[in-house]
Amino acid sequence: MTLRGDLPVREDEKLPCKEAREALTFAIIGYFIFGVIFGAFAISKAIKARKFIEENPRLSGWGKANAALVLGIVVLIFSTLGIVFRVQSIGKTP
Repeated sequence: MTLRGDLPVREDEKLPCKEAREALTFAIIGYFIFGVIFGAFAISKAIKARKFIEENPRLSGWGKANAALVLGIVVLIFSTLGIVFRVQSIGKTP
């Protein structure tokens, strides 16, 4: 146990991974708007967060990183399919 300021801090304390939180935020935003852009950002950030967490055992957020990765992939796939179907329907007139 060490002292940081006036408060004792345990040395084995887990620190939240900032990249995992940002990745999950991007994935959730991408679900509602600009899925292709935010989905890709979420995937990139989630992969980076997983690497940081593997390298530093004091970081937490593995679940957030995995959730962001899965949600980012789903958002990216559905957004891309939506764009493809919209483009295909432009040429068709009733």
